[in-house]
Amino acid sequence: MTENQATIRDGIATIISEIEPGIRQALDNDRDAYLRLIAVAAEIDAEAGGTLRDSVLSARAAGLSWENVGDVLDISRQAAQQRFGTPALPADGRVLRMHPVTAFDEMERLDEVGKHGWHSVGFGTLYHDLVHTDRQWEHRRVSVFGSRSALEAEGWQRIGTMWIPWAYYARPTDKPALPDPAKAS
Repeated sequence: MTENQATIRDGIATIISEIEPGIRQALDNDRDAYLRLIAVAAEIDAEAGGTLRDSVLSARAAGLSWENVGDVLDISRQAAQQRFGTPALPADGRVLRMHPVTAFDEMERLDEVGKHGWHSVGFGTLYHDLVHTDRQWEHRRVSVFGSRSALEAEGWQRIGTMWIPWAYYARPTDKPALPDPAKAS
């Protein structure tokens, strides 16, 4: 076992103990404790998988090739591209690309288009892909290194995958969308 693997295992054990206090003792005499352990391990696995996906997409946005990514993961470039390639677009395929946007103006621009029923469903370097609904939308940008479970508990939906150092969220409001100024002529 490498030093990194040992550190990861210790970290996972600490996380499990924090999420399920007393689980180590409960495993000795409570069969249901194993089900709680599985549930926590599944959450850790999902979060780690999301972090891997976000890291790969960030590497691609930084200009690294699928071959570079595949080499690090010990898989072919084709396998890396198939596993982490472009996420699916909405079923109707109608997407408006808002670009260019930067970390300095994207949230203000998302707030404005959100009032008119547009919300982000994907993003990349200098852009957000938007779809339209009949509701107003709110958007949030948070650090990928912080806890996002409180946002998700409040109905925020993660947009695409995380983009280190950011994660993006959107949620509909109870207000109807304002008329779209682009269509008001």
